[in-house]
Amino acid sequence: MVISLKKLKKIVTVLLIITSLLLIGMIFISKVQKPAEASGKTYPDNNSRLLYLNQCGWKVDENNFIEENINIPHKFNKTYEKYNEIQRLQGFDLSDYKGVKATQYTYDITNYPNNRKNVKAVLIIYNDRIIGGHIYSADTNGFMMGLKEETLF
Repeated sequence: MVISLKKLKKIVTVLLIITSLLLIGMIFISKVQKPAEASGKTYPDNNSRLLYLNQCGWKVDENNFIEENINIPHKFNKTYEKYNEIQRLQGFDLSDYKGVKATQYTYDITNYPNNRKNVKAVLIIYNDRIIGGHIYSADTNGFMMGLKEETLF
């Protein structure tokens, strides 16, 4: 069988186009896949989250917490970038979770130093794994810090 040079060029061109489309598709699919999990440990229930906060040094009101569904933004503004700096300093990185829906749990801290009131602990959970969190006070002299370290915002 003899193939003319003109037909061979067409075949090679078609194969290059198909290969390019497949490569573009693979790149697109890899970008929309969910990020890797934050750690191997899961926190599927309130008791496991309480234990984690206790390991961070916090005692919280066990029966009084707020559960909210949140969306990690696709694009971070300056405030969210600063917030993510707190996360990075504690080993988390929310930029790995851009665009995902997560659950946020907020607890009242009962053992903050100097008996300070209205201090909250926040855990951000995705697929039963902690992907972020912070301690904050919304009082007039409020603050925000990491879960374990004094990483002020």
